[in-house]
Amino acid sequence: MKRIITSIFAVMLALAMVLSLAACGGNGENKKDMADKTSNAEVSKFSAENAISATPKHIYEDCEANLAKAKQNTYLMKCVVKEISDTDFGCGWSIRVCLPTDELVKLNKDDKIVVIGKVTEKRDDDYIIGEAEIYDGEVPEPEVRESDIIEGKLEKFNGEWKVGIYEAVYGGEVLYDIILADPNDESKLRENATIRFTGDKSEGYDIYTNVKIISVE
Repeated sequence: MKRIITSIFAVMLALAMVLSLAACGGNGENKKDMADKTSNAEVSKFSAENAISATPKHIYEDCEANLAKAKQNTYLMKCVVKEISDTDFGCGWSIRVCLPTDELVKLNKDDKIVVIGKVTEKRDDDYIIGEAEIYDGEVPEPEVRESDIIEGKLEKFNGEWKVGIYEAVYGGEVLYDIILADPNDESKLRENATIRFTGDKSEGYDIYTNVKIISVE
């Protein structure tokens, strides 16, 4: 009788151990799932859906107009990397972007990247995007602002289109070469007409690239 009771007790103990191991395994899996979810949440700190697609110039203008309001926005910004420090990088228009060191070391001058983040402060003459991440999703084109539009007079030299634009710093008109974003738009150009367009001014060169025509009159 004693042997039977001992055997029953041994079976019950074995069952308890199996159930305990199963429970531990289940808890471990749940913890892993929770860790994965936490990790994903960290990666998705900012919502691109609610972000404002903007250029460094746009962010600068927003900060100059109302820094308190600009700090409430989440910005999605295409930019070109300029100088790189051990804490951040510049991208023109007095905008600097803070990133972790392991991200900064991967950058090179003139890299074209996209960041998502928030302006956190003004430091000296720079506006700091202190909370930022590199973004690798689709980026909508920023909404064209009136300040983005350039106006000038079309002229043609040796078969090449140029635009004469008044530059206050020079006190007169400067001729710029233009490279159209869509070559088919050349049919819209007319000599001595006034063109309004958006484009990217190349540093050190009298040229506008990625030119998109607003109007030709």
